Amino acid sequence: MKKQTFLHLLMFSFFCIVFITMTSCQDEPESFKTTTEAVNACKKQLSKLEKENDISIKKAVKLYIQTKNIQDSAVVAFARDVTIDFNSEIVKQLFSICDSLDVSLKSLVMNDERTLDDAIYFKINIPRKRKNVLKEDIYKEALGFFEKLDDVPVYSNSQETINQYLKLLSYSKNDTIIDSKKKLIDFFTREDKCYRSLMANIQQINDENVVTISDWTEKVIENIARCNIQNKNFVNTYLMIRFNRRIIQSAVTVENIIKSKQAISPEQSGEYKWMLLQPFIGIDNEQMNYLSKDEEKKLTEMGKQLPAYLISLDGVKLGKYEQKQMDFLNKILVTYILNSCFI
Repeated sequence: MKKQTFLHLLMFSFFCIVFITMTSCQDEPESFKTTTEAVNACKKQLSKLEKENDISIKKAVKLYIQTKNIQDSAVVAFARDVTIDFNSEIVKQLFSICDSLDVSLKSLVMNDERTLDDAIYFKINIPRKRKNVLKEDIYKEALGFFEKLDDVPVYSNSQETINQYLKLLSYSKNDTIIDSKKKLIDFFTREDKCYRSLMANIQQINDENVVTISDWTEKVIENIARCNIQNKNFVNTYLMIRFNRRIIQSAVTVENIIKSKQAISPEQSGEYKWMLLQPFIGIDNEQMNYLSKDEEKKLTEMGKQLPAYLISLDGVKLGKYEQKQMDFLNKILVTYILNSCFI
């Protein structure tokens, strides 16, 4: 499969549900009484950041969360002030300070001494809602639902997988089909089996079928995002867990292919590299809020082997690479992963 095709298959669900995320339950930022108080708080935080140097990754996480909370609170203060002129100097001042906060914060995080372990730790720990999300009953319900699906057997071959996948999507892409929790759960159950079957038979799946599956699935997810199910937090939680689950499953599939020493074509090599990287750069801060403890552990463990896996896809046997290759690749990965935290 082409890299762009598989990325489309993995990533579309997030872009289709952004508006649900924006309307779902959010933590209320600490309020500033006035816009002046908000600007002064931002200035104080900027001064604090500018005094820091060579901080640990744990302190970087703490400062990131503090800074983003202050920025959010400041924006809320300005939004609530009905008398504010958004062309005024104080608004321009806020934007300027917030830009400086972002630059200063990023420079503290992205220093040359960061390791790959540091980058992954930062990526996993900066989401600000995660502790609360993991405590929610709806999250526990959705996570338990998806985890039980692992016990459902996959289809035995690629042709059956494609036939069943297209049959499901052909039925489900109708605008009026998924309009209740029961129908949504039924779709996720059947789709999960199809996707895990796709991963199980990935070496035999061709591009044309994946393009069709990708396009039709996108229409289904768009319909789910527009559905009349009143509990948007229910819909958002299930979609977020589904997204993380799929993107990590694809990386684990490649990991297993490498470990089992299966033959990999040059075309597959490029595609598999992309699939390996996606959990580390393709899951954004909002989606990270829904990362389970087991998924966190898996990403941490996989991250330790990520450079070796990527090099092995170029035909270098595991453990037979040169250290300078590893060092170079480590630095690239650290940069990419940390940069993904500031998008």
